[in-house]
Amino acid sequence: FYHLVHVDEAQDFTALDVALFIRMSASVRSVFLGADPAQSVELGIRMRDGALNSTFHACLPEHKKDMQVKTILQSIALKTNHRTHAQNLDLSKAIRKLLSRSFHVPGNNENALVKGPIPEALLLKKVADIASTSKFKGANVVFIAPDEALPTLRALFLKHSVKNDVMGVREAKGLEFEDVALFGFFAYFEQCGTAKEWQNVIRWLFSNTGTKTTESSEKVNSVSLEPCDYELTCPALEGQAMMLYTALTRARQHLYIIEDEESGVKQRRGAGLGDFSLRHLQQLRLVKKVQSIDAGEVEMSPQEHNARGVLLVNQAVALSNKGAETEMVQKKFEEAMDRFRPDKGCDASLLYQANKHLDAILMKRELVDELKMNFFNEKRGQYVLSAKFAKILEFEEKAANFVQRCIDDPFVIDEARQLAVLMEEAFFGTPYWVHFSEICSRIKGATS
Repeated sequence: FYHLVHVDEAQDFTALDVALFIRMSASVRSVFLGADPAQSVELGIRMRDGALNSTFHACLPEHKKDMQVKTILQSIALKTNHRTHAQNLDLSKAIRKLLSRSFHVPGNNENALVKGPIPEALLLKKVADIASTSKFKGANVVFIAPDEALPTLRALFLKHSVKNDVMGVREAKGLEFEDVALFGFFAYFEQCGTAKEWQNVIRWLFSNTGTKTTESSEKVNSVSLEPCDYELTCPALEGQAMMLYTALTRARQHLYIIEDEESGVKQRRGAGLGDFSLRHLQQLRLVKKVQSIDAGEVEMSPQEHNARGVLLVNQAVALSNKGAETEMVQKKFEEAMDRFRPDKGCDASLLYQANKHLDAILMKRELVDELKMNFFNEKRGQYVLSAKFAKILEFEEKAANFVQRCIDDPFVIDEARQLAVLMEEAFFGTPYWVHFSEICSRIKGATS
């Protein structure tokens, strides 16, 4: 047991995940869950009271089953946002208000410590205009797009030699950047068939009624507000709004919203959802519409390339730890190493370290595959070592060489530690453990 268990991003956990963390802790009072229900972009519990209470109650010891869960659970709401400034926060709070009214997602009363530039909104004639320096400058701006639209946008950037980083919402979640541009979110929502509902909930942002009010006779720009309780009639809008909210909250300083007139639904009449949304958000003074965006230099500086490369390395390692395909991990490392090359970041030491880390991950995966293929019996669900003396000695030599390469490098020693866990699982308590105990002890000594 652990005296205290602290976990983040709990809104994306399943009930089973939460129960596991409770079981790991000394008591149900020893678990701290950090979460933002409005950033639920995975199929988790979304911190719904019913699911959370039921999970905690199920984990109570039998002699405490008569206790009320509400006497155990304590909620602490953060009041100050240290990530971004007031103008960015106002826009994200508007989307949060939309979620509270239409889907009963808990609101918040966060306030920022400082003021900053109001988010800028740009409506392009066509998507390819983003490649024109008369419309957009800013090599350090990170583009975030809906995950489903990501391949198309990356292909477009490659075709028009736009070198900015492009991420999906799930990839960007948990990260923060100085300058962020959200690209094509409202066009994507229109393609999903929820344009009418989005227009309605955006009009509702003009209403002075509380967030629990979902029906009103008010008019906005001469259009009557329609009922906006969409939990049953348009549940897809909740996920879309959470996606948008998560993307908006990635920006620390400058925030840009970019849409284009040619995307969305091709056969529509009149302006698209992108144009509608930007105009109304400007009326609410949440964004400022501009004819172009100038966020600085067209090319990134070497320091910016190196900083972005380090971020990509961290993403690659996270992908590896989550068990992503080797090809995906390798591609992310290659993107990082490209940042360190002489024509960009020009940092030989970072390039060497990234190469070494990639080699360590590839070697570890090869050894893990060999361990399971040669010694693990799938049918029996256990390791079988009899009559495999030569293969075990061969594996021991490879493992020792791998550990020797990693032992003095704090950046890659964790790869060796992961292998040590499997070697202990396979060989502990067998005559072969005498061969592997020294290797595992060296790894534990280096990581302690």
